[in-house]
Amino acid sequence: QIGDAYSINAISEKYLEYVQNHQSQRTYKDKFRMLNVAILPFFGGMMPDYITPVILSDYEKKRIEQIGMKRREINLEKLCLQSLVKWAVSQGMCNNPLPKSKPLPYKRPDPEYLSRDEITAILGNMDLKHRAMYMCLYIAGLRSFEARNLKWVDVHFNPDFIKIQNGKGDKQRIVPMSKPLSAIMAELKTVTTGS
Repeated sequence: QIGDAYSINAISEKYLEYVQNHQSQRTYKDKFRMLNVAILPFFGGMMPDYITPVILSDYEKKRIEQIGMKRREINLEKLCLQSLVKWAVSQGMCNNPLPKSKPLPYKRPDPEYLSRDEITAILGNMDLKHRAMYMCLYIAGLRSFEARNLKWVDVHFNPDFIKIQNGKGDKQRIVPMSKPLSAIMAELKTVTTGS
């Protein structure tokens, strides 16, 4: 069939172009790295339709030999390969998605938390700009890049909310501001813009 003409190597170039144009820069960098460091050296010459569960299992074993028990990383690489093949199917470059494969068991380590008093002490020792940014992270749950790239046009008062342009698929979301965050943002706006 026509889909048999493309190897993972051939598909990866076009797939990375697609990722660069339709996904975030960080996603592109991560997928570029995973493809070039791990996936292409193993699967590069293979046709997607001929990748079996046994081959996927062999890949897991080889990666464990190479990098140790970094199971989360291996699972992410398999997801990247799965996404590439799914995209290739939609483009007519292969005929079938990858066979189902269970992720390697992985448990995230429990995070260490700061107490409320520790957070208050840290925020109390910051200048106004940094306090506002960290309160956006801590209270509103913004991602780091979202807090760093906030514009005043995205911050609204009465009602108090922040409009976030999400890097994932250019979607917008609305994040409510608590009274303490709203007060800090209003103070910062007055200091920086005079309004």
